[in-house]
Amino acid sequence: MKMVEALILKTLMKDMRAAGYQPAAVWTGEDYVVGIADREQTLVEVSATDPPDQIERPLTDEDVFSVFADYDMHAPTLHFTHQGKLTWGTRGVMLVEGNGEDIISDYHVAEGEQFGAVIDAIYERIEQGTLV
Repeated sequence: MKMVEALILKTLMKDMRAAGYQPAAVWTGEDYVVGIADREQTLVEVSATDPPDQIERPLTDEDVFSVFADYDMHAPTLHFTHQGKLTWGTRGVMLVEGNGEDIISDYHVAEGEQFGAVIDAIYERIEQGTLV
């Protein structure tokens, strides 16, 4: 992952947490990667045909970066949930690496949520050169 893409991803997670969301799972293009609440804070793959209704724990920044480093992904999506909740589903940001200028490709969310405004604000900061 290029430095600017890592900065945008880190900013996305930080700004989402500030808006009341937390990373819940990563869709790799084939399976979901979720966190297991054990001593080692393990990450596991779960089938796309049988995704869990709930997560055991939110993902840390380190978890998300390790998924990007360790998995072969096709159209990955970082899914979010509300802080303090263990359910997830309708909030996701598609992240496509490679052009060295941005990483956010698209997002989906229920209409009227603050979620989209967070991403729009990040893009505005990218365009203004003030993301750092």
